[in-house]
Amino acid sequence: MGDEQKGEDPTTLELEEKIAELLGLERALFFSSATMANQVAVRLLCEAGNELIGAENCHIFTSESGGVAIHSGVMRRAISTKTGVFTAEDLRNAYST
Repeated sequence: MGDEQKGEDPTTLELEEKIAELLGLERALFFSSATMANQVAVRLLCEAGNELIGAENCHIFTSESGGVAIHSGVMRRAISTKTGVFTAEDLRNAYST
């Protein structure tokens, strides 16, 4: 229909408009994968040299390889947890070793 990357695909534009309206936002963006959305989020929320902290088994650490380092210059620190949710104590332990 049109080049979505150039903002020319009417189907994608309509989807973005409907989602923005539903959420009460000015605009919305369509991402073709969760990986793409995660990488953009890290790029927007972190600066090069920052550290991304997450549970050792979270998706962005186990399935997206070094994307955050390549795309954003961000390093990762995996926190060992029993449940996938880390506590302040888990965080202190990770930085004390």
